[in-house]
Amino acid sequence: MKKHMVVIAAALLLGAVSTQTIGANANEEAFAALDADGNGLLTPEEAAANVDLADSFEDGDDNEDGFLDITEFGKMEVSDE
Repeated sequence: MKKHMVVIAAALLLGAVSTQTIGANANEEAFAALDADGNGLLTPEEAAANVDLADSFEDGDDNEDGFLDITEFGKMEVSDE
């Protein structure tokens, strides 16, 4: 019985980790698609390709440097438009 519980717990944990990885990969892919110059930072001009992102750019720019990095981008909720 304990073996079955351990196997089930391990499967659930792996599923949770896989879901997070898939989400992170999708987030990185979306960021890379917007980062036209590939410098790892989104400018307001690059963000303009997504209406939701452009509208919330300043709110997402936590350090107020005029760019969004992958961490700031990952905190934002925007549609794929």
